[in-house]
Amino acid sequence: YDINFQLAPPPPPPALCVAGNEVLAPGSGRCLEAVELNGRAALVFGYPTTSPNYLGRFEVFDALLRGQGAADSTYNFEGFNIYRYTNSGFETSTRELVATYDVINGVTTVIDQQFDTELGGLRDFVVARGTDSGIQYSFDLPGLTNYTDYFYGVTAYAYNGESTPKVNESAATQITVRPSRLANDVQTQSMVGTPLTTSVVNQLGAGTVTARVVDPTRITGDTYEVRFFNPTDATGAVVSNVTTYSIINTRTGLAVLDGQAFYAQSGQAYPQGNNVAVVDGFTFDVNGPEAGFRDFQTVSNAAGPIVPIMDGAMDPNGAGLDSPFPDGGRLFATTAANVPAVGQQSTNLSRWGIHTACNSTVVGQSITDCEFAVGPVNFVKRTLRDGANIPALGASDYEIRFTAGPSFGYVNFSQPQGLISVPFELWDIGTLPAITDDVRLFPILNEWPAVNGGTTGNGIFDIGADHPTSGGTNDPQTDWIYWFRPENVTPGRAGYDAALAAARAQAPAYDFAGLSEEVMARMVLVSFNGGTAYGGVYNARMPETGVTFRIVTFKPNQPGDTFTINTSGAQRTEATEEDIQRSLDRIAAVPNPYFGSSTYESGNLSRVVRFTNLPEQPATIRIFTVSGSLVTTLNKTSADRSLDWNLESSNNLPVASGMYLVHVDIEGVGERTLKLGVVNRRTQITVF
Repeated sequence: YDINFQLAPPPPPPALCVAGNEVLAPGSGRCLEAVELNGRAALVFGYPTTSPNYLGRFEVFDALLRGQGAADSTYNFEGFNIYRYTNSGFETSTRELVATYDVINGVTTVIDQQFDTELGGLRDFVVARGTDSGIQYSFDLPGLTNYTDYFYGVTAYAYNGESTPKVNESAATQITVRPSRLANDVQTQSMVGTPLTTSVVNQLGAGTVTARVVDPTRITGDTYEVRFFNPTDATGAVVSNVTTYSIINTRTGLAVLDGQAFYAQSGQAYPQGNNVAVVDGFTFDVNGPEAGFRDFQTVSNAAGPIVPIMDGAMDPNGAGLDSPFPDGGRLFATTAANVPAVGQQSTNLSRWGIHTACNSTVVGQSITDCEFAVGPVNFVKRTLRDGANIPALGASDYEIRFTAGPSFGYVNFSQPQGLISVPFELWDIGTLPAITDDVRLFPILNEWPAVNGGTTGNGIFDIGADHPTSGGTNDPQTDWIYWFRPENVTPGRAGYDAALAAARAQAPAYDFAGLSEEVMARMVLVSFNGGTAYGGVYNARMPETGVTFRIVTFKPNQPGDTFTINTSGAQRTEATEEDIQRSLDRIAAVPNPYFGSSTYESGNLSRVVRFTNLPEQPATIRIFTVSGSLVTTLNKTSADRSLDWNLESSNNLPVASGMYLVHVDIEGVGERTLKLGVVNRRTQITVF
C-alpha cells in the first residue's frame, strides 16, 4: 500500500516468434519457437536487443526493500524454467517442471514461505530448483511421435534472497510442438548438439570459441568470423580497457552479433561464457582462462637469448617433475624436479628459480607455506595475496632483468628503511611481442636479517635465509621483492623515474608517491644447492648480468583475436524439383479411416483428422462426397507441415459417416487426391 502497489516485475519470458515480424522473426534467435524435426524437436529462444533481459541482464529495484538496510535491493535474472503441460489448456496446476537453466552463482534450490490453502497459513515451499547448470537458450526434445501435439511453456525468474518473495517468476510463454518430417524430402545434415568446426585465425590471448547446432533447419553452411576488438565511444575514441566481439557472416559481410552496436547501446562488452546466444541456428561459447600464472621461464643470460627457453621457477605450483601449472603442464620441462636446467647461467653453474619468500624458522611462517607437495597453491596465494592482486596482474607478462644498473628499490617491510641499489629491473612487458607496451615497475623490498638470528638488514640486496624448496639446507633465497606499478604507465621508464625521484626526496621514509598498485608480493629467487645460508660461500651471489626471468600469465581473448566458425556440411539439403514432386506422394490423412476418434482429440466434443507431410508452400484442401458435392475447403497459408480438419462441413455441421474424396492443391507444386473413410461416433452431450 505504501508504495502504491508498485511491486517489482519479474523478468519477461521470451516472446513467441511471429512470421513476418522483423524483430521476432522465426530463426532470429530473438524469440521462442519450436524446431520441429522427424521424431524430435527443440525449443529455441532468446530476446531482442531492446529487451531488459537480453543476454540475461535483467535487474530491477525492489521498492519493498527501500530503507530496510538490505545488502542488495534488486532482483536479478537467475534462470529459465521449462514446463510440460498435459493438454492444450495449459493449466498451471497440471504442469511439470522438466528443466531449469540457471546462472552459475551458487543459488540453486531456493526455499521460501508461501501460503498453504490446506494449512491456512504460511509454510516452506521449494520455489526454485536451480543446479548452477548455466544459462541455455535451447531445450532438446528427443523421442517424440510425429504429428502429435506436445505442450510446453518457458518462464524467466529473478532472485533476491532478501526480498519477499525471494523468487519472482514470470508467466509462461506457451507453445505447442508438433514434430514431423521436413517438407519436400529435405534432410538435415546435423542434429541438435552437433559441434561445428572452429579454428584460430589470429590469437594473442588464450581464449577459445566453440559452437554447436541448436536448429539444424537454420544452419546456413556459411563461415563466420568471431572478431575481438576495442569498441569506440560516442566521440569515436577507442575504449582501450574494454574488449568485445562481433560475429560476422563472411559471405554476406553482415554482423549477426554486433559488439560495437551493443556497446553503444549498453556501455558493456558482449558477455563471455557458455551458450551466450543463438544466431543462425547455432549457439556459441566464448571463454577465456582465469587470470593467473601460466609459466615461469629463463629467456636469456649473459651470452644472449636462451634457445630453447628454460624453466625459471622452483616449481611454485606443485611438486615433482613437470608438475602442474593451471594449463596442465609446463611449457618447457625441467631436467630435474624443482630445478631450473643446467646451463641457465653462462658464466657459472648456479641455478636460480622464482619462488615465494618463506622460511620455516621464522616466527609466523609454517613449513607447509613452502611445502608445495602439501599446499600446491601457496605460491599463488602468497604472491597474489589470496587473489586480491589478480586484477592488477591482469593479462600482461612480466620480466626480471638483471642489468649493470644503476637500479634502485625501496626497503619498506624491514629495518633499516630506505633506498638501496638492486641488480635488476622489473618490467610489465604487456601482451604484445614488441617492446612498445613495456612499462618499468618499481621494486619495494623486504630484507632478510644481515646475520642469522638478527633483526635488521644490511642495506644490500643479497641472499640470506635458506628456502625449504628441497630437503637440504643449502638453498639460499634473495631478499623479498614486491612489484609495484607506477601511476605513470606510459611505455618506458618514466613512471619508474618519477617514483624513484619521490623516494629520494622523501628518504628515508617514503609514502609510495608515484605508485598506483601492487602487482605481486613476497617473491624471491632461490639458488638451488647454491651454498649454506649465511655461510658466506656461494657458487654465485646473484644471477649473472644478462639473465632475464619471464613470468607468463594466462590471457583472456585480446583485441585482434579472430576465430572462424564453419557451418559447411551442417546445413539442411535443398529440395530439387523432383524432391518436391515426389513429396506429394507422402501427403496423407491420419487416421484413415477415421473410426470414431483420433489421438489428436482433446475431448469428447473434439473430432480431428490431420493431413500430414504437406509441403511448406501454401495449400488448398477441398473435401468432397463421392458424388462430387463440396463439403468444405481448408486453406494452409503458413509453412506448417500439417493441417487439421474438424470433420465439419463449410456450414459448421458434423459430416456423416462415409467415404470422402480429398483434393490437395499445392501452390506451384502440384496436386494429390486421397480417399478418406469416416465412421463417426455417437455424440453424447452429457459426457465431456
